[in-house]
Amino acid sequence: MSSEKLEQIAQLLRERNTIDEMIAKIIGRPMVSGHLGEWIAARVFQIELEPTAVAPGIDGRFTSGSLQGRTVNVKSSLKREGVLDITEAAAPDRCTCSRTSSCSTS
Repeated sequence: MSSEKLEQIAQLLRERNTIDEMIAKIIGRPMVSGHLGEWIAARVFQIELEPTAVAPGIDGRFTSGSLQGRTVNVKSSLKREGVLDITEAAAPDRCTCSRTSSCSTS
């Protein structure tokens, strides 16, 4: 790899890190696709997220509508991969998926 291309990659990474820091300040969590997807889903579907991002299989609870109080596991990807994630253990009441997946349990 030429030093010019290496410098170009370094500059792009610096710019991406700056953008990631700005997004993290808005969403209140580190900028990774999962956290961003949860933040977006929470606003679109009126979900109250768990206080920490480590609750196994549950990201939050619906705050209104026919699903009020039901749990949800949000799946998100920045890339369309055609993946469906179905979790057997500790299944939430609903799974809200953005971009690539869709799943729900009763």
